[in-house]
Amino acid sequence: MAPKCLSIAGIALILLLASHATAKVFDVTKSGATPSAADISQALLTAWKDACASPTASKVVVPKGTFKLSGATLQGPCKAPIEFNLEGTLQAPAVGAGFKPGDTWVAFEHVDFLAVSGSGTFDGQGKSAWGQKCDKNEYCGNLPIVRSSLSLYI
Repeated sequence: MAPKCLSIAGIALILLLASHATAKVFDVTKSGATPSAADISQALLTAWKDACASPTASKVVVPKGTFKLSGATLQGPCKAPIEFNLEGTLQAPAVGAGFKPGDTWVAFEHVDFLAVSGSGTFDGQGKSAWGQKCDKNEYCGNLPIVRSSLSLYI
């Protein structure tokens, strides 16, 4: 005899699989990002805003390649589940790029049902700060990547 009801976990799994199978894709290159660009912040924010406004599950994709990113705060609430798929490299500015106190490099704020996936890299340029004792040395300027390279506020 077949079970008459599914468990909550079973229903959640079915909904999750269905949402990812039909997720609308927002590729940052379609918003103007290129590996040769000086900064893809605006293109990333545009792709995120469009994906976040989607009434169905969506996915923001950063494809293969190295993309320079001065900073981005990716904010919700979003209308549906959202996935951030990083296949390439997001590269922070070098040491001394002039961040203001309190700035962050990459932050996800007020986003429910967020998935971060991919085989890419968040390159916070940490190696350029190693050995300079940037947490105690004013020469380094303000480095949000030293405090926190990726912020998740849940």
